[in-house]
Amino acid sequence: MPTSPRGGLSEAIALHEQVLADRMRLLASDHPDTLTSRGNLAYAYESAGRVAEAIALYEQNLTEAEQKLDSDHPYISIHRRNLLRLRRRQTL
Repeated sequence: MPTSPRGGLSEAIALHEQVLADRMRLLASDHPDTLTSRGNLAYAYESAGRVAEAIALYEQNLTEAEQKLDSDHPYISIHRRNLLRLRRRQTL
């Protein structure tokens, strides 16, 4: 039996949550790979309509990226754009 798109999203979220937990345990909360995993999870939450959770992860990513990376690093603009896009969506 094929999986419904929503079922697939639930499975994807569970996998993203596990990858993020593993990366936080093995690397650091502000490691670039952890930031990528947190961003992926935030996007999955956003896709599932879990906007508040997505915003919290995007905010955490931006804060940690600003503390860890050079101000002109592309990750910072990506995290800033993601957060702005979702906040705008939330106000519509």
